[in-house]
Amino acid sequence: MVRYPKNRPALAAAFLMAASLRAQVTTATFYGIVTDPTGAVVAGAAATLTNEGTQAVLRQTSDAAGEFAFNFVPPGSYTLRVQATGFKVSLNKGIPLSAAESLRRTFALEVGAVSESVEVTSQAALVNTVSAEQRESIGTTQVQELPLSRRNVAGLVTLSTGVTRSGGDVYLNGAGRGGTSVAVDGTDATGNPERPSLAMFGGFNYINGISIEAVGEVQIIKGVIPAEYTRSMGGNLNIISRSGSNQFHGSLFENFRAENLNARLQFLSTKPGVTFNQFGGSLAGPILKDRLFGLFVYEGYRERAFAAVSGNVPTERLRNDMLRAVPAYKTFLDTLPLPNQPHNTAGTTGQFIGAGSRKNTDNHMVIKPDWRISDSMSASVTFTRFRPTAEQPRVQPINSRQFTGVTDRVSAIFTYFKSRWTSESRYGYNKNVVDRLDAIFNVKDPNRAENKAGGRRLPCINALGFGGCGEILTLGAPNHSFDQKVAFITGRHSLKFGGVFFRRSIGRANIENPDIRFQNEADLLANIPNLVQMTFGTDLYTARSKEWGMFLQDDFRVNKKLVVNFGIRNDYFGNYVASAKDGGPPHAYNRGFVDFATFRHTPIRPIDNPFDSDGINIAPRVGFSYNPDGNSRNVIRGGFSTMFTNMAGETVTQTVQNSLVDPFRSAFSRAEALQFGLKYPQYNEDVIKLVAGGASGGSPRVINPQIVSPYAFNLYFGIQRQLSAAMALETAYAGNRGVKWHTSRQANEVNPLTGIRPNPAFARMDYWDNADSTWYNSWQTSLRYRMSNRLTANIHHTWSKATAYGAGDVGWTSTNTPNFYDLRSNHALADGSVLHVFNVDAVYELPRLGSSTAAVRHALGGWQVSTIFNAQTGAGINLSHPTGISGTRPDYLGGQPILDNYRGTLVYLNRAAFAAVPENNLGNAIRLGNLGRNALRGPGRWAADVSFGKNFSIGERYRLQIRTDLFNAFNHTNYGNPDTNIESANFGRITSTAGAREIQLNARFVF
Repeated sequence: MVRYPKNRPALAAAFLMAASLRAQVTTATFYGIVTDPTGAVVAGAAATLTNEGTQAVLRQTSDAAGEFAFNFVPPGSYTLRVQATGFKVSLNKGIPLSAAESLRRTFALEVGAVSESVEVTSQAALVNTVSAEQRESIGTTQVQELPLSRRNVAGLVTLSTGVTRSGGDVYLNGAGRGGTSVAVDGTDATGNPERPSLAMFGGFNYINGISIEAVGEVQIIKGVIPAEYTRSMGGNLNIISRSGSNQFHGSLFENFRAENLNARLQFLSTKPGVTFNQFGGSLAGPILKDRLFGLFVYEGYRERAFAAVSGNVPTERLRNDMLRAVPAYKTFLDTLPLPNQPHNTAGTTGQFIGAGSRKNTDNHMVIKPDWRISDSMSASVTFTRFRPTAEQPRVQPINSRQFTGVTDRVSAIFTYFKSRWTSESRYGYNKNVVDRLDAIFNVKDPNRAENKAGGRRLPCINALGFGGCGEILTLGAPNHSFDQKVAFITGRHSLKFGGVFFRRSIGRANIENPDIRFQNEADLLANIPNLVQMTFGTDLYTARSKEWGMFLQDDFRVNKKLVVNFGIRNDYFGNYVASAKDGGPPHAYNRGFVDFATFRHTPIRPIDNPFDSDGINIAPRVGFSYNPDGNSRNVIRGGFSTMFTNMAGETVTQTVQNSLVDPFRSAFSRAEALQFGLKYPQYNEDVIKLVAGGASGGSPRVINPQIVSPYAFNLYFGIQRQLSAAMALETAYAGNRGVKWHTSRQANEVNPLTGIRPNPAFARMDYWDNADSTWYNSWQTSLRYRMSNRLTANIHHTWSKATAYGAGDVGWTSTNTPNFYDLRSNHALADGSVLHVFNVDAVYELPRLGSSTAAVRHALGGWQVSTIFNAQTGAGINLSHPTGISGTRPDYLGGQPILDNYRGTLVYLNRAAFAAVPENNLGNAIRLGNLGRNALRGPGRWAADVSFGKNFSIGERYRLQIRTDLFNAFNHTNYGNPDTNIESANFGRITSTAGAREIQLNARFVF
């Protein structure tokens, strides 16, 4: 990686011409070498590649080195015809090409007349002899036949090494969720405009990315990837939609769930009611034969269910004491139920476990026309539409969380083929908007009307391990991208270059309930807060940035055994400029610090330049593939790459304010609460006068004005070996080093002893800079068995460890350090780091018994079994000791921290091994605890999802499948992480599970 000074405008201009900033690879590259029977190359051979579904034809001629290449080839099954004077025609049928695949094959012609031909049926390549990247292709069989909960494609993405997932967030090779780019048909398809994610903001939608009825394959590319990829430090997740062909194909399906099919959730005494219906279908085929093809998909779901909820709530004794001391607490206490689990009636809190109403709906459509304009031109457009809604229960019955989502997405591709070069042009549009409401936000001050919406909403109480607050939020804005790539062959060099412009947008409007925290019971009864957090919010705004880049890639065939990959790219990441629709406020009001001892601010940056754009980010990549046996059965691959990404939009949002004197948020310490007389209840519109009037500063988010783009050095070295015609083994080291990653620390904290801030003109502030660094090391092994004897199977194991000073991510992350000045002491496991992950997926079709009697054939034939098995160790857990200093952790006293018998007792952490740090009368820990961040790991887990299906053939063209999917088929109890708040009465106790066995019934008719 080379980073040049920003005062090099001429050099910068040269790199800003265009590039592939967000472009993903949706097509294949097919290299061929033509030889005679002696191995000598044959120049001038005519190579014709025909798509077997659409009859689209591509033509090339072998050069003086006997080589030809087809670039930007759409995924599908192809027939290759190779013809040369004096030789028989070589006809290779059923060549499968998948997205992002680079395939090189040698075609030895036989001497004879052109009127003669040699026909061969091809199979997919098992090893990659062309490039150094790690590539996992999940094909149609796995997409359609593996058990996927609610038919969500997100269940497939972990079927590879080096991949973990949390909801819709995907982590590749330890680079965090912000290091994975998400695409559908090669254009941006993140469901969350503020960071890369398959799911929409809040993870409430069951259809992620695109309906599986529209999925052709799922591609995961990571490691040392070509220079045409960017904005992804760990790798790329690309979903390729299928296309119509000259044959009509279609489907109708129905999924069903009900509570009487499921096992009882482990912490409930009864089964909550569930009614889930998922339905839809697809139609694909010719509109004009051989020319215009179409695909239409509709998928919807309707769910009405009761979902488990659990949490700490005040005991009846504490409630009564609170009401006697402060009657104003009643409105908030009325939102919380009483404990219903065994507890100390004289204590402060107990556990409530119950069920609340859950509602989910969506109407999802995909329309995709493909136009073969001529043999040299083709175009396709994918339109995708989501309209999900959700209502999620919480412990407070009055505080359900409600979502409404809108997604509209377009991916348009135009490809132009010539004999020596090929061009691909692409446009992408991605609009995601989410409205979220926590219903408690609707509860207003019963005694006084508010002057502005959100000004007098119910203040929440946070104390002794219980709480429950809320907000109203609108989030989202459309993104646009344009990119251009050109590929050509010259000698033994396969060259690609290209460029893109990306217009990125985020948008928000947000107000929160006041959140008032008390350190202990005495302070709660005396109404002396330890922390008063007022989130005044912002009106609706949009923040936009502009991004450019460029790349050059050369795949050089040194000889028939060795290919070397060289690539370089540069990316320009512009800053975000925020404004309302009319161009007025809200704006981003950013500033720096004059010094870090007093946290005095520099002057406010211009609203159209809140932080510096980052224009020069040069990223080289070098890889090799060495095939020592020369017959593509063994390959040694390796390389090095540098990958940059931009600033996640979610880091920018809290620099945005309605005006310079109206901060988004202000957090007051105990001393400040006493100084200003802040007690429960406090309302936003009362406290904003205090802040805007200058008596107290707000809590601005400060982004280092010179913040730069984070990057990672990726290293890969591995071996692939074909063990048989159907089986291959891959084992490799994959690692990366993250440099200058974005993270936040709490600046301007109070002095623990005096309660005074270094800069008393402001409250606590979030400070974002390039302080985080990460390390990831892994050994990844895969055994793949492609379809043979009716079996497809894959086994993957990953050993890995990721460490960081902060969370080890580049989105909305925190270091969780109580000491702003000593980040190195915070070095520990990165969030989400898992030591071992073991995955198996398999699809097996039992013999059809075609020679048996009709009765036997119909009863015993046509059955299919598939499974996904996952086992993994626990991720890091961070123990907390909430005090007036954020990020405080308890002391470790010695002894066994994790109890061996936790599965029987549900007590995971040994309370006797930990102790809260003593506090002073200001509610602050008198010193830092000796326990490190993420010092322990949570419980591991394993689960087997199994599917049993019966296929009924109706004539030659129709098939009906009846299937039962069992998720967590053996009903193994996988425990959630324990309560890690040492102040909680349930500290160390496990109060949740990953779920009991669920059964999904499915019927699918295809033709």
